[in-house]
Amino acid sequence: MDENEFAVIKTRIEPNSKEYYEAQILANTTANKNFNLDNDLIEVILDEFDINIEDVGVEIVEVEINYEPSLLPNTNYSDVTKEQIQKEAEKLATQMIRHRSKIECICPSCGEEFEIDE
Repeated sequence: MDENEFAVIKTRIEPNSKEYYEAQILANTTANKNFNLDNDLIEVILDEFDINIEDVGVEIVEVEINYEPSLLPNTNYSDVTKEQIQKEAEKLATQMIRHRSKIECICPSCGEEFEIDE
């Protein structure tokens, strides 16, 4: 068998059976897809069909999360210097001026020439 070929075993699995749900869970965990599964529904199916989740390749890992958000986070503005801010402001100003298109106009009353933004 070539590297990109896979053996396929066809079998008839009755829908809504223990074997059906075991195969579905195994297929999803093996393919590393559908990790946004409905955990409550899976619990119901596991209980109803007496399926041991670890028997179908799912490893249960307990994760303890010890996170408390800071209501007053420390802010450090020293990461960016005033010179860097000024340099970026100048770059932006140059870009704005360069991309500005103007229309040359002549006043019909007095003949004064002027430009307006497009």
